[in-house]
Amino acid sequence: MPRTVILASTSPRRKALLSLWGIPYRAVSPSFEEVIDESVEPRTLVRRLARGKALSLARRYPRHLILAADTVIVYGRRLLGKPETPARAREMLRMIRGACVSSVSGFAIIDTASGKSYSGVEETLIYMRRYSHAEIDAYVRTKEPLDLAGAFGVQGKGSLLIDRIEGDFYTVVGMPVRSVARVLPRFGVRVW
Repeated sequence: MPRTVILASTSPRRKALLSLWGIPYRAVSPSFEEVIDESVEPRTLVRRLARGKALSLARRYPRHLILAADTVIVYGRRLLGKPETPARAREMLRMIRGACVSSVSGFAIIDTASGKSYSGVEETLIYMRRYSHAEIDAYVRTKEPLDLAGAFGVQGKGSLLIDRIEGDFYTVVGMPVRSVARVLPRFGVRVW
C-alpha cells in the first residue's frame, strides 16, 4: 500500500503539484505562524519556515510522513511575501517591473515514526516584463496576486507579466517538486 504524505499546507497550488506527480497526500493546515525575518538569509529562512510548518504537525500525526514547503520572492535584499491588500500588490508589482527577482523555495520532510528528516532549498530566477500601470491595475483587479508571494503567480494570469524564467518552474509555483520527488523514495514513498 502506498504511503500517504501529510502535506502541511492547504495551498491549492501545492496540492495540485502533488496530485500532478501522483504523490498520495492528505492536506492539513499547519499551526505555525510564519514570520518573515528580513535579517535572515532567504535560503535559511524558507528552510526554517518549512521545517516549522512540518514540526507543527509532528505531534498531531505520530507515525506519519510530513511534507512542508515555503516560498519567498527576493528582489535585491528585500523579501516579498504575500501582499494581502490591493495597494501593497500594486506597490510590489511596480517595484519589480522590468527586474530580475528570484523565487526561493524550501521544503522539509519529517518521518515522525523514525525521526528521520530532510530539508532542501531551490532557487529560480524570474525576469519580469516592463508591463504598464494599466496592466498592473488589471491584474490586481483579478485578486490573484493578493495571496501570492511577490504579488504574482507564474501559473496564472501573472504569467503575462513575466518575460522568462531560469530554473525550475515548479519552484516558482511553490514547491521544488523535482527535488521533493527525488527525496521521497528515501522515506518509502513511491513517486512513479
